[in-house]
Amino acid sequence: MNEIVNIMIAATDLVEAEGRALRWAVTRTIIAAALAVAAVILAAAGIATVIYSFYLAMTRLMPIPLAALVTGLVLLAAAGATLWSTRKVIR
Repeated sequence: MNEIVNIMIAATDLVEAEGRALRWAVTRTIIAAALAVAAVILAAAGIATVIYSFYLAMTRLMPIPLAALVTGLVLLAAAGATLWSTRKVIR
């Protein structure tokens, strides 16, 4: 009878320890995901700022509609290059 009690106590201790380890792992994963989302938001803001500064620089050299066209074409070229390199990586 003592052996059964000892096995039950050991099993309970094991479940408790595994629960603590799982909680720690989930907490770390959530924190890492939140930091990754924050980094993506900051990167998007940085890219938007660079694009806007490129547009403003172009407006000093040419009329506003032409500057918008040039900025759009540069962005389309960058998107195409990104898709092309992604396609190369996938294959």
